[in-house]
Amino acid sequence: PGPTVYNATYTPTQTELDSGYAILVLQSTGFALCPHDFDTVRINFAPGPVVDVGQDIFVCRDTPYVSICGTVTVSSGGVWNTSGTGTFVSPTSLCTDYIPSAADTSAGSVMLWMTSTGNGSCIAENDTLMLFLTPPPNVQAIGPDTACSNVAFVITANTATGSGIWTTSGDGVFIGGDTNLISSYMPGPGDLASGTIAIVFNSLNNGGCQQQRDTIFVTVIPAPTSGLQYTSACPGYPVQFSDQTQSVTAIVTWLWDFGDPSSANNTSTLQNPSHVYSAGGWYNVTLITISMNGCPDTVVTPVYVYPNPIPAFTTSGFCANEAIIFTDASTVDSGGVVMWLWNFGDNTTGTGTPVSHMFANASTWNVSLIVTTNFGCVDTITQPILIYPAPTAAFTSDPLTAANTYQTVQFTDQSTIANT
Repeated sequence: PGPTVYNATYTPTQTELDSGYAILVLQSTGFALCPHDFDTVRINFAPGPVVDVGQDIFVCRDTPYVSICGTVTVSSGGVWNTSGTGTFVSPTSLCTDYIPSAADTSAGSVMLWMTSTGNGSCIAENDTLMLFLTPPPNVQAIGPDTACSNVAFVITANTATGSGIWTTSGDGVFIGGDTNLISSYMPGPGDLASGTIAIVFNSLNNGGCQQQRDTIFVTVIPAPTSGLQYTSACPGYPVQFSDQTQSVTAIVTWLWDFGDPSSANNTSTLQNPSHVYSAGGWYNVTLITISMNGCPDTVVTPVYVYPNPIPAFTTSGFCANEAIIFTDASTVDSGGVVMWLWNFGDNTTGTGTPVSHMFANASTWNVSLIVTTNFGCVDTITQPILIYPAPTAAFTSDPLTAANTYQTVQFTDQSTIANT
């Protein structure tokens, strides 16, 4: 309690502890005639025991045991203790295993500490860690029971860890990646051959817990393979389509799009429909078929409609009773013109090109040309042709009927032409 008490307790300073010793002096008091006496003692400070059991530990509740390890200096050993009801395999070993009890697991955490033993004159030391027992992550994989072989289907995972990876027993691919909680799976040919595949979601970032997984079993059913054929035609005539779809199960739905937005009847649900195009050229025809098992397939096929010719002709000559040459000047985008039928408007006709025709009377005649291509496409043009009257040749002479040698004969033109 103070420096004048014989049996006192001394608390060294930090400087003395750092120096490793302290010197204490006991001096007599109360002797007025005699000199003071004193005695000195040196107290040496040895290092005390140090215990270190490391950082707190996080393990999953499904862990059967936890390995722990501590270190002790100065002291000869240590003993493990717990605030819970679990057991140590060897409580006096610096490194041992702790087996959590059901109560420890239910509580979610337990305190473990080591106390030094064999401390000599030193006070025992201890160090503590917290053992946290976290619940294992719940994993749920959601997907369809059946899927068509040619259509990607959505798969969804729910996990407390927020991350994971998809795997498959088949040869399909994960569209958008195999680490997205919401992804899509496109079956491969091997999946169809196998019939049933397993798609597994495995949790990641499990926080010391064992990896959790959930499995979706999907039956892959065959989809149809859409196909079509067509018989081309000219504009204004029906193009005939025939369904050529291959399917294990019966096709129950046909959805045609003839690629002709200008038509009011651009679609059909017949198996083998026909469609009339108003112009030649290429059209992208789409066929969607749906089989009895609900699987669809789509095919897009370019369809060519033969073009109509663009009729035209030229003429040479414009007089009555004169051979006028008519020459075809028609064009066509594909193929060629192989047939020409002329109607000269005067109840006469002709074929081929070029053709010659003589009009007996001057007038305006509506001449028509019908041209046909090698694909059978036909078109007509009618042009008015103005035919001028031919002149009536005549002349007079003086003298009128006879003349002498070296006599001058006067000739006078008397030709006439009708008014036009």
